[in-house]
Order: sequence, then C-alpha cells, then structure tokens
Amino acid sequence: MPSDSNSKAADRPVAQPGKFTVDGERLTSRDHTLSPNQIMILASIDPTTHYLVGVKGREQTSYRDRPDEEILIHTGDKFVTLYTGSTPVS
Repeated sequence: MPSDSNSKAADRPVAQPGKFTVDGERLTSRDHTLSPNQIMILASIDPTTHYLVGVKGREQTSYRDRPDEEILIHTGDKFVTLYTGSTPVS
C-alpha cells in the first residue's frame, strides 16, 4: 500500500485542550502555546497591573520581564499572578 503523508496526519490524534489554573481558577485553552499576557487575559486579569508566575512544585518561574514569551501549555499547569501596582498605606 503506498504511503501518503496526508493519511499520516489524519491518523494523529486531535489536540486536546490544555487545562490549567490561574490563581486557583480552572481554565481551558485549545492553543498549545500562550503568552503570559494571553493567559492573564483568559483569566480576566489586567496584564498592565499584574505579572504571571508559573508554579511547579517548589519551583517558580517569573514572567515579569517576559510578558510576550510563548509558554507551552500542559494540562495541570499552575500559574499565579502578582500585583505590580502600589498598595495603600494606612
């Protein structure tokens, strides 16, 4: 039987949505890669006043200075956001 590159592509499984959390909120994306800004927008968080941190066990990856870097999304990924604005002092 002749090999057909199109049939090989058709045999691949369709990409499943990535399920991840931001500040404990469960989110889903069909995109394999998202920037920190895109992740925060999906979570309804303002990227102009927050930055994203990826959390894997005790390891934390800050995206404060890399808001447009592509992040490969895996199901189970956890992110938190940190506020960059000033806080009132009483």
